Amino acid sequence: MSFPDISMPYRSRRRGAILSHSPGKQLNVTGLLAGLLTLLSICLCVPPAHAASQKPLSLAELAARAVRIFHARVIDNTVQTDAASGQVVTLTRFEIIEPIKGATPSPYTIKQLGGRLPGSPYRLMVPGIPAFSPGKEYVVFLPEVSSLGFCSPLGLYQGRFDVTRIDGVKTVGNGRHYSGAATGAAARTGAVSQPLSGARTTRLRDFIATVQSLSQPRPARVGE
Repeated sequence: MSFPDISMPYRSRRRGAILSHSPGKQLNVTGLLAGLLTLLSICLCVPPAHAASQKPLSLAELAARAVRIFHARVIDNTVQTDAASGQVVTLTRFEIIEPIKGATPSPYTIKQLGGRLPGSPYRLMVPGIPAFSPGKEYVVFLPEVSSLGFCSPLGLYQGRFDVTRIDGVKTVGNGRHYSGAATGAAARTGAVSQPLSGARTTRLRDFIATVQSLSQPRPARVGE
């Protein structure tokens, strides 16, 4: 028994995970049940920090909480079944251009839930977990790696900043307004990022200087 071609994604009611199916493929009952069981197991293992809804984080919070921050270019993405968790994962390799906080070897790889296995009609999508495109540059804010080796950017999309060029100048942004967000140590050192083109775009060099300042330990006050 088989079902007609289906292109509509199957959406889990738990934490918004989606299992999509490519057009031109047929699903049989066994395959459908297997896919739904796989999806259920994945949804159950997604930690609360990976929920699609995230508390907005300021640039100061991102810089302070991140264990590792770097400017890098994506080498490639590899989708595979993870030996540690049994789930479908995407491994993204980065060529480190400039470490900003924390020692980061190059290349550096992060593991995130989701992706499409080679030859499979299914794609596991976990809303909120950001994707990285090969050849593109990013500034990435990362937390500690989990016990199973997973590591998505802090605040999910909030911790991924796209690097682009405007009039030959590298700029950075993630769709949010961060100009004027540098206060405290960054403001005292003058490393305040300024908008280049629109309120959501900042010069990369200014942005990195601001993040480095915000990442410094806060000096203890007298009496603390």
